[in-house]
Parts: sequence; C-alpha cells; structure tokens
Amino acid sequence: MQLEDTFMALARDTKLPCVILCDRGAMDGSAYMDPEEWEDLKLQHDLDTVTLRDTRYNAVFHLVTTANGAPQFYTLDNNGTRIETIEQACAVDERICHAWIGHPKLFVFDNSTGFESKMQRLINCAATLTGLPSTVKSSKKFLLRSLPSPASMPVHCEEFEVEKVYLMPHPSDGPDDYVFVRCRTQYGIPVYGMTTVRTIAGTGEPVHLKRVLSAREYTYAVRHRADPSRRIIKQKRICFLWKNQSFNIHIYKEPVELASQGIVHIQASIESTATVMMPGFLDTDEEMDESHPLYTGYHVSLKEIDIPNVL
Repeated sequence: MQLEDTFMALARDTKLPCVILCDRGAMDGSAYMDPEEWEDLKLQHDLDTVTLRDTRYNAVFHLVTTANGAPQFYTLDNNGTRIETIEQACAVDERICHAWIGHPKLFVFDNSTGFESKMQRLINCAATLTGLPSTVKSSKKFLLRSLPSPASMPVHCEEFEVEKVYLMPHPSDGPDDYVFVRCRTQYGIPVYGMTTVRTIAGTGEPVHLKRVLSAREYTYAVRHRADPSRRIIKQKRICFLWKNQSFNIHIYKEPVELASQGIVHIQASIESTATVMMPGFLDTDEEMDESHPLYTGYHVSLKEIDIPNVL
C-alpha cells in the first residue's frame, strides 16, 4: 500500500493525466489468510474492508487464471513462485475475485476466448473507463419484475445504501454533460465519490470519470452545488458475481414514486451485441436501452418528470 501511495503522489506531482496500474490490490491478501487472521491484520493497522476495497482503486480488473477454462496453458515451469495445482489455483482465484465483490467497477475477464482476445477485452474496458473509444459496452441493464431476497440467493452478496446528488451544471458543460456526488455506505462506513459524465466528440458515447471525495468535499458539494431542479436519488444495492459477470441490483427507495422498483446492471467485458448469461434466480423483464425513462438516475432525478406516467 505504501508503494501505491508513493506512485499516487508521483502522479499528482506531474500535473499531467496519469493511469496507475497495480499488479495486485489491497484486498488480495485476504484470499491467502484465514478470515480471523485477516480481521486481526486490519485491526492492527486500523483498516476496514470498505475503505480498502472501495476507495483505493477506480476499477478492478480480475483476470481469471488459465487453470479455470484453459488448463492446457497452466504450468509451473514459467513461474518459480507458482506452486498450486490446477485445483488449488482455481480455488485461490475464486477467493481473490470474491474479495472484490462490492467494488462499484469490478470486471472479470475469463478464458472463453484466446489469450490475445482476453487481453483485447481488458484493453477495451480500460479504454472506456479512461475516456477512449472502445467497441465494448461495459454495462447492460434489465428491469426486474420482482425483487430478490439476498438471503435466498445462492451466491455471495454484498449490500449497500447509496445516495446520489446531482450538481448544478457548469457554464462550460455540454448539453449532455453532468456531474453527481455519491455516498455509498456499508456496515455504517460511508465512501464518497464524484462522477463526471462527458460525451465523446464524434461518437456521442458517454464517459464516466470518477474520483474519491473526502467527507468534507461531499458535504460542501451537497450544500452549495446541489441542483435544485433535481431530486436526490436513494437506493439499496446488492452486488454479486455470476458466470464471471458482475451484477449490481439497484432498488429505488427515493423518489418514493419508484420505491421498490429494481433494475439489474451487468458489468461484463462483452461486445454490445453479445448475450448476457442471466441467473435463473432473478425475475428479469425487458432489457433497457437509452430511450427507457428509467435508464439513468440523471433522468429520473428531474423534478419536472411525472414518474407514474413513465412506468
């Protein structure tokens, strides 16, 4: 973590746009320790899971081990520190991936394609997140007919409370640009962030640029920059992995007209025309496109929108 912090400081000092790539992340260590040992380690260093997982990295890219899906390419010969059998490697890989469930931008790259295609999916996803053109549609959205109970879902889930506040537009913003701040809370621990949405010239594709905020910055933005023409959005969110895809269920709490309306977001490194593997325990309805009135919280937040008439 000290090395990561050093590189962050160096990047800030350059005063230039930078992308920092970390091989391994702070949560990876939990996959190699007993849960009790991991909790003791966090306690010794005054750390918590929410802060480690959600505030240090803008995105998490998990590359599934070749032992899972391409075992013919898994070998101990090219890595002197690798000692796991195929079965052990798969088990460790699953624990590492599960350690990151709950991060708002978790992407899993499996071995369903060749290695070069796997790397291209990774590059395309990273390009999208940094504002560069890409052929990958990183998210698909579906309405839910009914809401699932996390306790009855056959997968590990993480639950959060989210508040989104849209800010007044800046004079230099384009017609489709906007900014919102978000408070995301788990176990009573809040994490604050700001998302700036910009439209790529020529393609019209939106790019979401994120940064972590302090509690003071968040409070200032809400008090002094909140857009009075928009509602505050409050949601419960349920996150889980299924077939190497990251699922986020957004359940509206406010506006009250949308209370208990559920939307499932799937983050997957797939082409826009690809089919999503949907778990059978979700009661999904239609896939939503950008013309759907509930596609974005930005549209839902408008006070002038008569929500009952758009459902």
